[in-house]
Amino acid sequence: MKRTQQRVLVVHRFSPLHALSFAGVTGMAGVYALYVYANPLSASLGVLNLALYAGIYTPLKRVHIACTWAGALVGAIPPLMGYSAATGKIDASALCLAAILYSWQFPHFNGLSWNLRGDYSKAGYRVMCVTNERLCRVTSIRHSLALVGLCSFAAPFTNLTTITFAFGMLQIFFWNVSRYPYYLQVALIMHAWQNLCRAGETYPYIWSISDSLPINFYMCWLAYKFYKAPDAQNSRRLFFYSLFYLPLVLILMVISNYGRNDARGASIFERIQWFRTFRNSIGF
Repeated sequence: MKRTQQRVLVVHRFSPLHALSFAGVTGMAGVYALYVYANPLSASLGVLNLALYAGIYTPLKRVHIACTWAGALVGAIPPLMGYSAATGKIDASALCLAAILYSWQFPHFNGLSWNLRGDYSKAGYRVMCVTNERLCRVTSIRHSLALVGLCSFAAPFTNLTTITFAFGMLQIFFWNVSRYPYYLQVALIMHAWQNLCRAGETYPYIWSISDSLPINFYMCWLAYKFYKAPDAQNSRRLFFYSLFYLPLVLILMVISNYGRNDARGASIFERIQWFRTFRNSIGF
């Protein structure tokens, strides 16, 4: 493949034995470091991921289309390792974070692989873009939509981040604003925005992952364009946007958690009650 033709193993700068030895040493060193400096749970996840990558994902690429799902699972485990290293456990928040990384990989990889499907086919890889082009495009849309739900609903309600501004704006729009003429819709949204900005100091929840909503919607739009017109330009746009998307969403998660210690113990019912109070406070 053109994408990998200059890698050291391909150009014979390393022999297969050297590569296997290097992978074995670094893999064992990594697991040991996780066990000693983090905890046994993180080390166990490290062993599991090595086994999945080397024992299932890599050989499956030449055998079955399921390799893409196996690869997405491999990419979702490192966040679990980091979370367990920091907290010593895996809970609903950790699983939500892993699910975000899992779903992100489908628009990311499908956008990348589309323009390389000729190379993948020559190499004998049974990836989606080679074996089922329509599924490749549909899966990108499905998981882009899944990211909307994961970021805007699952993340705050599993306590991964705060309750979302996106959720609030969706409620405001669909419950109230849509009933009015267009010119009043604009005025009401502007009024709501002013109140939201002022409410930020009073309600720590407002600085939340909510800003992910337009980011996620744009991902969905690019995935839809890729589905409708699967050309080089649309696939490339989806891929490059996915590179921008992930760090931005994770940064927003970090920002949204700033100053929310008083809310960490809140139950789902308390969060819903907070939302109702907040909604009333901005005049809707």
